[in-house]
Amino acid sequence: MESRDAYFDKVYREHADKLKRFLVARIRSVSDMEDLYQEVWKRFYERTAGIRPQEPFRYLVKIAKGELYKRYKNQRLKNEREEPLLENIPDAQAPFEPALLDRMDAGAVWRIVKAEPLLSYQTFVLYYGFDQSLRQTANTLHISENAVKARLYRTRERIRAEWKGADEQ
Repeated sequence: MESRDAYFDKVYREHADKLKRFLVARIRSVSDMEDLYQEVWKRFYERTAGIRPQEPFRYLVKIAKGELYKRYKNQRLKNEREEPLLENIPDAQAPFEPALLDRMDAGAVWRIVKAEPLLSYQTFVLYYGFDQSLRQTANTLHISENAVKARLYRTRERIRAEWKGADEQ
């Protein structure tokens, strides 16, 4: 039997991205993402002291569902405080200008994205972070493709506005 740490490292390499995609689609608060992700991996490590699950990803999902349930069992869904979503916003600009990427570091972009409403954060992470198509993102979040486009457009506009504001200072 391989060592516990070697087993954990192997499972982490193989399933970390899939677990993040699973959690991103189910969180109710942006700030919950990293906490839940870390807690799932911690529980997995603790439980694999004496066992080696046949299907590690299914085991991770089971742990994740338990953690999501514990976190949200008594919490009511909160309405996002944002203006009504216009689903037909044209995407006239390219997704990101090369100049934007040259001048902003990834940390600055993610700080802006984390401040977005939850559904916009989820859309941005699935589309850009996990390279899902518009259709895949829409199906994962149970919203229309036009809603995905609109949320991506708004988030990119906020990033551009922040970038232009930083340039003026």
